[in-house]
Amino acid sequence: MTMSRTPEAPFNASTASRKAQALCLKLKQEGIPEWERRDAFRRAVEQDESLKGLEYPDGHVTEDWLCIDCGVNTAPGFPDGATTLKQIKESGVSEQRIGFDSEVYMVRDAVWRKAGMEDFGGCLCIGCLEKRLGRKLKPKDFNWNHSFNSLPGTPRLLNRRKYWVEMEVYMGTAS
Repeated sequence: MTMSRTPEAPFNASTASRKAQALCLKLKQEGIPEWERRDAFRRAVEQDESLKGLEYPDGHVTEDWLCIDCGVNTAPGFPDGATTLKQIKESGVSEQRIGFDSEVYMVRDAVWRKAGMEDFGGCLCIGCLEKRLGRKLKPKDFNWNHSFNSLPGTPRLLNRRKYWVEMEVYMGTAS
């Protein structure tokens, strides 16, 4: 089955986000300076019927938490970016839950780049990040100054970070 976007069936949030990010990356690769990209983005969307309805990415809120390689939701307790922004605008807060089914983390910039990722270019589950890198993650790969790396997560994430084990040793509660 082939699906195409029509004015009556706009992009879903995830597809729109990825298309917008891909267009921004293409403009960057074409050498268009950052300060001209928003106008170039708008012109491209106006000229290409298949891009109608795309908006320039905000760049400050993750559009969704789906792994861009396999589609798994890396943060099932977090709303998508549009919902988060709407909730904050309406009530000043956005309720989010993180648990042992989440893979919310921050690796060092060099690791993210080696995986072929751009800032705000989407999320990767631990398995897909490791596949791109061709190796398992190590504790030194994580940006320990980022608060994401102190959150709970899947056993796989915790195993790679070694955070909880290190904290137990530090606190003197290790068994």
